[in-house]
Amino acid sequence: MRIHTVGYHDGGNGVVNCRELTMKFVERILRVPTVRRWLWRRWYQWLVRRDARPDWTFMNYGYCAEEPLGLPEEREADRYCIQLYDFLASATALEGLEVLEVGSGRGGGAAWVHERHRPALMMGVDYTPANIEFCRARHTAPGLDFVVGDAEALLFENDRFDALLNLESSHCYGSRARFYGEVVRVLRPGGCFLYADMFDAAETGEIRRLLAEAGLRVESEQDISNEVFEAMRCDDERKRRLIEERAPRWLRGLVRQFAGVDGSEVHNNLGSGAIRYLAFVLRN
Repeated sequence: MRIHTVGYHDGGNGVVNCRELTMKFVERILRVPTVRRWLWRRWYQWLVRRDARPDWTFMNYGYCAEEPLGLPEEREADRYCIQLYDFLASATALEGLEVLEVGSGRGGGAAWVHERHRPALMMGVDYTPANIEFCRARHTAPGLDFVVGDAEALLFENDRFDALLNLESSHCYGSRARFYGEVVRVLRPGGCFLYADMFDAAETGEIRRLLAEAGLRVESEQDISNEVFEAMRCDDERKRRLIEERAPRWLRGLVRQFAGVDGSEVHNNLGSGAIRYLAFVLRN
């Protein structure tokens, strides 16, 4: 299916693009925190119900590493997604620690970190109950667990974890400031916050301010936009094939946007610099 761009006259000499109007409307309503939270939860709940096949365990845009990871053949399809998790998790030693991932999705990242980096406990939290049901059935190993939870009101006691991982998730939250406050609360003193996400280029200064106000100290910050953009390009053919095989025809245009295929809004904005993909290592 191809999405056709349709225009209508605005009463003057201009033409209004209906697709652009739709995107602007979606952007506007997503600025309302309660609406943003509700829509993302419903979207992910629908996705996991629509496709519960066990081979779909990653949902990030990926990372094109200068030195590719050595992976077994059965992991090759998820290479770029795995490399993004491994890039972030490798920023500090996690072996023997108690680690929380907030926004664990379908659990592939938490399972990889548990297997590769060997924390004593790897706990995944996700806002979508269907994701947690999927994860508990798909990823079973001692020291690996998944629970339903809200990033802005985590159900853990103070000073509970040594490290917290959050990858490509916080843009869905109603309030990043509340989330950062929860990060500080549940981390033990000196705990590590491994954080990566997409940000509008104009808001990066505000993000740094909110992190500092929460009491998080930046140890390192990297702009990995080029590596993520390249991963999206390299993984484009596989994503398009899966969309053709699994998504209903009427929904393929939306799924292509969500997947970040070549030519999608997120892909174009990342390439132009309108969106920056940043990775932080922070301490409380």
